Amino acid sequence: MSISAQEFKNFEVKNPWSGEILGEVSYDSPRVIKRKIRELNDSPRLSAKDRISYLKDFGKYLNENSGYYADLIARESGVPKTHVNLRMKIISEKYKHIDDYARTVLGPEYGDNYMKLLDEEWVKDPHFPNGDYFIRKVPKGTYFLLAPNNDSPGITLISVMDLILGGNKVLVKPGTKMPFSTMEVIDKMKEVGLDGYISYVNGSGPEVTDVVLSSNIDAMFFVGTSRHGKKVQEKCIESGVDFIGEYEGNNYEFFLKDIEIPKAVSDFTLSTTLYNGIACYSIKGGSVEEEYEKFKEELIRQGEIINKSIGDPTKDSTLLGPILSEKLVKNSVRRVDEAVKNGGNIILGGEPMENPNTGEYNLMPYTVLENLSGKEELLFDETPGPVIWIEKDFKKALKWAKMNESKNPISSVPGRNGIRYVIYTKDIERAKRIGKEYRTGLIGLSGVGINPFQRWGGSGKSSTYDGFAFLLNESMDTQCLYEDKSLSDLLEKWHEMMNR
Repeated sequence: MSISAQEFKNFEVKNPWSGEILGEVSYDSPRVIKRKIRELNDSPRLSAKDRISYLKDFGKYLNENSGYYADLIARESGVPKTHVNLRMKIISEKYKHIDDYARTVLGPEYGDNYMKLLDEEWVKDPHFPNGDYFIRKVPKGTYFLLAPNNDSPGITLISVMDLILGGNKVLVKPGTKMPFSTMEVIDKMKEVGLDGYISYVNGSGPEVTDVVLSSNIDAMFFVGTSRHGKKVQEKCIESGVDFIGEYEGNNYEFFLKDIEIPKAVSDFTLSTTLYNGIACYSIKGGSVEEEYEKFKEELIRQGEIINKSIGDPTKDSTLLGPILSEKLVKNSVRRVDEAVKNGGNIILGGEPMENPNTGEYNLMPYTVLENLSGKEELLFDETPGPVIWIEKDFKKALKWAKMNESKNPISSVPGRNGIRYVIYTKDIERAKRIGKEYRTGLIGLSGVGINPFQRWGGSGKSSTYDGFAFLLNESMDTQCLYEDKSLSDLLEKWHEMMNR
């Protein structure tokens, strides 16, 4: 992996568990950023067949080296490597089955013509009733993917596959807290044959964004807070740049009465601690329809096991690792304090722990709250860490979920779901009925069910700005060529009148 030395300042990357300095990264200058965009724009285009072949090669490499990246990301992020390894395996599966993915997205309407669509060729629509109708898919162009500071390469790997599959080029700005793993996977993608389709730059998000938007960029994919995202979106509108945003949002889990409590609680504890509770798909709270006390008792038992297994994220026995910064921990603690002030109870955890290696208070135990008033910030805004709530009144929790996707009662920010809700049950028909009450894009039947083919967002009430189904579709424009014969009779009469 090469790190370009530039005339601008450097930033250090630190292991949040050991305090070890993992290395320094130089900020890229505006000149370098503009050059990399120009190189992407000018690079030769690859056929869909070649793009798919190279992406598959990369997926195979990722699968074979998932353990290496799990260890690297654990040292950068503090996330237990068992969690990272699982995520890398899931992502590599999406790359492995990229043909099936493209067929899933484009095939239902146009059959096996999906390869022609990926090659920007015209495809006839057999269902058009009056005349001939052809469409072609056209890539939006060069994307700028702005990852959040606390992001590992997960969001990058998931996103760039769709973007490149759609024929787009991608410039990535890795998160400053953990850039090395993202830089390494991008370097590897370039090695396997995608050199002209992906690149990266380093620096401050706002500064790099300003430079990028003043360059020849076509679209932007932003991942981060809605407060920051709205500012970026406004700049994109001013610059005529297409914008997609993935913002914060809360994910709820509901347990119906047909559950087996021990296994259901295991689903809950794992899905609430995924990536130290920071991942966009981590569950943030839930309610059980029956046997609340038994559920609570088992939750405390499992939570105590988790809290005895906080530590070095590179060890297989670690269930929770350090949070990336004390600032994020303080945010979690502030929300816990607010809940207690409103009459809520802490039934587990609650107090940050000192890191024995650094002296920082960046270890947040698994924290469970109950008896919330319904006005707490953590109910309606994503809390960065393993801080969750449970509610005895099942119907009340269902109402909170509706509030979560409507106007946020604690701020002027519109409410939004997270990426998913979970309705834990064996009764899929009842899950369908309950699911109709909500507008979240994904509804799982278990918290740990993360399918690599699943849609991203899918609803304007989800955390994805304005909602969309598959990123592959979103990354391409549709062009139509048609002959409409519905007015042919009128045309003939008109023609006669013009030639009398």
